[in-house]
Amino acid sequence: MYMQFTWMWFAKVERVAAAMLMLAGPLATAAAGGSGESLENRLDRLYRDIPQVVQPEEVRQMITEGTIPEDVYLLDVRSREEWDVSRLPEAELVAFDGFDLAQIDHIPRDARIILYCAVGRRSGSVGEELRSAGYTDVWDMYGGILLWAERDLPLIDAKGPTRRVHGRRRWYGGQITNSAVEVVY
Repeated sequence: MYMQFTWMWFAKVERVAAAMLMLAGPLATAAAGGSGESLENRLDRLYRDIPQVVQPEEVRQMITEGTIPEDVYLLDVRSREEWDVSRLPEAELVAFDGFDLAQIDHIPRDARIILYCAVGRRSGSVGEELRSAGYTDVWDMYGGILLWAERDLPLIDAKGPTRRVHGRRRWYGGQITNSAVEVVY
Protein backbone atom coordinates (compact mmCIF):
# COMPACT_ATOMS: atom_id res chain seq x y z
CA MET A 1 0.00 0.00 0.00
CA TYR A 2 2.83 2.40 0.90
CA MET A 3 4.56 1.63 -2.44
CA GLN A 4 1.35 2.25 -4.36
CA PHE A 5 0.77 5.57 -2.55
CA THR A 6 4.38 6.66 -3.18
CA TRP A 7 4.13 5.74 -6.86
CA MET A 8 0.84 7.67 -7.26
CA TRP A 9 2.36 10.67 -5.47
CA PHE A 10 5.43 10.68 -7.75
CA ALA A 11 3.23 10.30 -10.85
CA LYS A 12 1.12 13.28 -9.73
CA VAL A 13 4.22 15.40 -9.01
CA GLU A 14 5.64 14.43 -12.40
CA ARG A 15 2.41 15.51 -14.18
CA VAL A 16 2.34 18.82 -12.31
CA ALA A 17 6.02 19.46 -13.09
CA ALA A 18 5.47 18.64 -16.75
CA ALA A 19 2.49 21.00 -16.89
CA MET A 20 4.52 23.77 -15.25
CA LEU A 21 7.33 23.30 -17.76
CA MET A 22 4.88 23.37 -20.64
CA LEU A 23 3.51 26.68 -19.38
CA ALA A 24 6.86 28.16 -18.37
CA GLY A 25 8.54 27.44 -21.72
CA PRO A 26 6.36 29.75 -23.84
CA LEU A 27 6.22 32.34 -21.07
CA ALA A 28 9.99 32.43 -20.75
CA THR A 29 10.31 32.64 -24.53
CA ALA A 30 7.76 35.47 -24.67
CA ALA A 31 9.56 37.29 -21.86
CA ALA A 32 12.78 36.98 -23.83
CA GLY A 33 11.16 38.83 -26.73
CA GLY A 34 9.64 36.16 -28.95
CA SER A 35 10.34 32.70 -30.17
CA GLY A 36 14.10 32.97 -29.92
CA GLU A 37 14.20 32.75 -33.70
CA SER A 38 15.68 35.56 -35.78
CA LEU A 39 13.59 37.37 -38.36
CA GLU A 40 15.85 36.07 -41.14
CA ASN A 41 15.34 32.45 -40.04
CA ARG A 42 11.59 32.90 -39.80
CA LEU A 43 11.46 34.53 -43.23
CA ASP A 44 13.57 31.75 -44.73
CA ARG A 45 11.08 29.21 -43.33
CA LEU A 46 8.05 31.18 -44.54
CA TYR A 47 9.36 31.55 -48.08
CA ARG A 48 10.82 28.05 -48.45
CA ASP A 49 7.81 26.75 -50.40
CA ILE A 50 6.86 29.92 -52.29
CA PRO A 51 7.90 29.38 -55.91
CA GLN A 52 8.39 33.02 -57.00
CA VAL A 53 9.77 35.65 -54.65
CA VAL A 54 10.69 39.26 -55.38
CA GLN A 55 12.83 41.48 -53.15
CA PRO A 56 11.42 44.76 -51.78
CA GLU A 57 13.97 46.83 -53.72
CA GLU A 58 12.82 45.21 -56.98
CA VAL A 59 9.21 46.13 -56.18
CA ARG A 60 10.32 49.70 -55.40
CA GLN A 61 12.05 49.87 -58.80
CA MET A 62 8.86 48.65 -60.55
CA ILE A 63 6.86 51.37 -58.78
CA THR A 64 9.42 54.03 -59.73
CA GLU A 65 9.47 52.91 -63.36
CA GLY A 66 5.66 52.80 -63.53
CA THR A 67 5.56 49.05 -64.20
CA ILE A 68 3.31 48.95 -61.14
CA PRO A 69 0.39 49.65 -61.69
CA GLU A 70 0.61 49.66 -65.52
CA ASP A 71 1.68 46.04 -66.15
CA VAL A 72 1.99 44.52 -62.67
CA TYR A 73 -0.65 44.28 -59.95
CA LEU A 74 0.56 44.91 -56.40
CA LEU A 75 -1.89 43.42 -53.91
CA ASP A 76 -1.85 44.04 -50.16
CA VAL A 77 -3.52 41.13 -48.37
CA ARG A 78 -3.38 42.62 -44.86
CA SER A 79 -6.37 43.82 -42.86
CA ARG A 80 -8.07 47.19 -43.40
CA GLU A 81 -6.68 48.29 -40.02
CA GLU A 82 -3.11 47.54 -41.15
CA TRP A 83 -3.74 49.18 -44.54
CA ASP A 84 -5.01 52.36 -42.89
CA VAL A 85 -1.74 52.75 -40.95
CA SER A 86 0.41 52.48 -44.08
CA ARG A 87 0.86 50.68 -47.35
CA LEU A 88 3.11 50.54 -50.38
CA PRO A 89 2.54 53.14 -53.08
CA GLU A 90 0.35 51.84 -55.93
CA ALA A 91 -0.92 48.86 -53.91
CA GLU A 92 -4.49 47.60 -53.98
CA LEU A 93 -6.12 46.20 -50.83
CA VAL A 94 -7.40 42.64 -51.12
CA ALA A 95 -7.82 41.69 -47.47
CA PHE A 96 -6.87 38.18 -46.39
CA ASP A 97 -9.88 37.83 -44.08
CA GLY A 98 -12.79 37.08 -46.34
CA PHE A 99 -10.60 36.82 -49.44
CA ASP A 100 -12.62 35.90 -52.48
CA LEU A 101 -11.38 35.45 -56.05
CA ALA A 102 -14.19 37.75 -57.19
CA GLN A 103 -12.19 40.62 -55.64
CA ILE A 104 -9.58 40.23 -58.35
CA ASP A 105 -11.66 39.19 -61.33
CA HIS A 106 -10.46 42.41 -63.04
CA ILE A 107 -6.95 40.94 -63.18
CA PRO A 108 -6.14 38.74 -66.19
CA ARG A 109 -5.05 35.20 -65.27
CA ASP A 110 -1.69 35.68 -67.01
CA ALA A 111 -0.88 39.09 -65.46
CA ARG A 112 2.01 39.43 -63.06
CA ILE A 113 0.72 39.75 -59.50
CA ILE A 114 2.90 40.66 -56.53
CA LEU A 115 1.44 39.97 -53.09
CA TYR A 116 2.52 41.24 -49.71
CA CYS A 117 1.34 41.23 -46.11
CA ALA A 118 3.21 41.94 -42.87
CA VAL A 119 5.91 39.27 -43.34
CA GLY A 120 4.65 36.64 -45.79
CA ARG A 121 2.35 34.12 -44.14
CA ARG A 122 -0.97 35.51 -45.41
CA SER A 123 0.36 36.51 -48.83
CA GLY A 124 1.82 33.04 -49.25
CA SER A 125 -1.59 31.50 -48.58
CA VAL A 126 -3.33 33.83 -51.04
CA GLY A 127 -0.62 33.09 -53.60
CA GLU A 128 -1.31 29.36 -53.32
CA GLU A 129 -5.01 30.03 -53.81
CA LEU A 130 -4.36 32.19 -56.89
CA ARG A 131 -2.07 29.59 -58.47
CA SER A 132 -4.68 26.90 -57.79
CA ALA A 133 -7.28 29.11 -59.49
CA GLY A 134 -5.16 29.35 -62.65
CA TYR A 135 -3.21 32.58 -62.14
CA THR A 136 0.15 31.86 -63.72
CA ASP A 137 2.50 34.71 -62.72
CA VAL A 138 2.09 35.12 -58.94
CA TRP A 139 4.96 36.47 -56.86
CA ASP A 140 5.39 37.17 -53.16
CA MET A 141 7.38 40.13 -51.84
CA TYR A 142 10.02 38.78 -49.49
CA GLY A 143 9.63 40.00 -45.91
CA GLY A 144 6.39 41.88 -46.53
CA ILE A 145 5.80 45.45 -45.47
CA LEU A 146 7.88 45.06 -42.31
CA LEU A 147 11.07 44.31 -44.25
CA TRP A 148 10.08 47.10 -46.67
CA ALA A 149 9.88 49.52 -43.72
CA GLU A 150 13.07 48.16 -42.16
CA ARG A 151 14.89 48.89 -45.43
CA ASP A 152 13.56 52.47 -45.32
CA LEU A 153 11.50 52.21 -48.50
CA PRO A 154 8.59 54.66 -48.90
CA LEU A 155 5.28 54.10 -47.17
CA ILE A 156 2.07 56.04 -47.63
CA ASP A 157 -1.25 56.42 -45.86
CA ALA A 158 -4.43 58.29 -46.83
CA LYS A 159 -2.69 61.65 -46.29
CA GLY A 160 0.58 60.89 -48.11
CA PRO A 161 4.05 59.75 -47.04
CA THR A 162 4.33 58.24 -43.56
CA ARG A 163 6.95 56.65 -41.33
CA ARG A 164 4.43 54.42 -39.53
CA VAL A 165 3.85 50.71 -40.05
CA HIS A 166 1.48 48.26 -38.39
CA GLY A 167 3.54 45.60 -36.61
CA ARG A 168 0.84 42.92 -36.94
CA ARG A 169 2.15 41.03 -33.91
CA ARG A 170 4.50 42.26 -31.22
CA TRP A 171 7.21 39.78 -32.18
CA TYR A 172 7.21 40.84 -35.83
CA GLY A 173 7.00 44.55 -35.08
CA GLY A 174 9.71 44.18 -32.47
CA GLN A 175 12.11 43.05 -35.20
CA ILE A 176 12.13 46.54 -36.75
CA THR A 177 15.46 48.15 -35.87
CA ASN A 178 15.10 51.20 -38.13
CA SER A 179 14.65 54.02 -35.62
CA ALA A 180 13.01 56.23 -38.28
CA VAL A 181 10.02 53.84 -38.41
CA GLU A 182 7.22 54.03 -35.86
CA VAL A 183 5.68 50.60 -35.28
CA VAL A 184 2.03 50.67 -34.15
CA TYR A 185 -0.44 47.92 -33.26
